[in-house]
Amino acid sequence: MEVHHTKPVLSRAGFGLTTADQPFAKLVTLTHDKCLYDLLMAGRMILGLGNKNFKYDIDQHLRALTEFVRRKNISMNLSVIIELVDGTVLNPEVDLDIKIRGGCGADLMSDVLASSQPKAVLLTGLTNPQVVRTAQIAEIRAIILVRGKQPQSETLTIATQEKIPLITSPFGMFELCGRLHRAGLPSFESHVPTS
Repeated sequence: MEVHHTKPVLSRAGFGLTTADQPFAKLVTLTHDKCLYDLLMAGRMILGLGNKNFKYDIDQHLRALTEFVRRKNISMNLSVIIELVDGTVLNPEVDLDIKIRGGCGADLMSDVLASSQPKAVLLTGLTNPQVVRTAQIAEIRAIILVRGKQPQSETLTIATQEKIPLITSPFGMFELCGRLHRAGLPSFESHVPTS
């Protein structure tokens, strides 16, 4: 398939679409927010294969989709996330009725501080108290420890005091990020510009 790169025109739905994509724009506008990403990918396949004039820039579409999701204040309840990751809550006394708006995954807490956005869930392999302190500063709403890791006792104590849910999951970070993204939770990591 030949791919043409053009400067997209934003539709009412907030997606970067060219005028050749109008049927797709109408389809996207009518779709439930949780299915937008899958629809975008399916539309690319369907429209791109049958139309030689189809002009498409995947990066622009994904950026527009992410922005659309953020503007719509789409969120996922933490209890749904816990189910998706097969998680075990380590401090069940904290409130689990929390709306999560996005996710980020990192083991370097400097990356979390530099590139995460508030109201996200943090996926990490670190178990020390610094994880909770970083989550406080970055306004992270919950922490998921990957690969079944257990936190240090001080980490659990601080998380409970600060009312930050601490969850452990048997899956690795790559698997967890994929599960959450596929379920409709957007990335809340800032993109680092390339030179």
